[in-house]
Amino acid sequence: MKKKIIVIIIAIFIILLAPIPNHLKDGGTVEWISLTYKVSKVHRLGESGYQNGWIIEILGIKIYDNVRSDNLSLDKNNKGEDKKENKLTWDEITDDGVNEALLLENVDQEILTEIATELQTLIEEEEEEERRNPEIVITEGWTRVFQTERYQKVVNIGTPAIKPLYLILYKSPNAGMYEYICAKALYDISGYDFEWATSIEFLKKFNEKILAEKSL
Repeated sequence: MKKKIIVIIIAIFIILLAPIPNHLKDGGTVEWISLTYKVSKVHRLGESGYQNGWIIEILGIKIYDNVRSDNLSLDKNNKGEDKKENKLTWDEITDDGVNEALLLENVDQEILTEIATELQTLIEEEEEEERRNPEIVITEGWTRVFQTERYQKVVNIGTPAIKPLYLILYKSPNAGMYEYICAKALYDISGYDFEWATSIEFLKKFNEKILAEKSL
């Protein structure tokens, strides 16, 4: 009887304390949620740019919050008293199409190489995993790639990854797994909210969003 009580107590503690990860579509925020606490690793798009930091809540009460915006820079002419926003502009996307030369000029080639390497390696590793363990396709599905360290590394690059990802999608003649993952990463980082099913559809709607914002 005592053993059963101990087992029940242990089970209750596990339920109360064991966190469940939750990935938000706000740019890359990850929450670990239990019945008694919530820990959030914040990476989201705010009014002043991307915000990063940690938030800890216990029983719904916030006890720690160091979330700050990373996309603000000091105006040296005002001795640091004023701040300027480093906003991402899209002069490359126009009503007449995409200015490819300007897009290539504005893409950070080192970040482009890093993203391409990470995501191509990710696909190779997942394909190898499926060959070793075919059941994983049924038990976890292909969307497991979005929980991997390599995918999160790309998303965590934040704003600097946006135009490199866009260039990959714009230049690719395909609409396969690699392009879909690039589109998902760009979707997560951008913070946009719209329905899409393929990388081609995503690119079309992304362009429409940009043009709509520029017309405001």
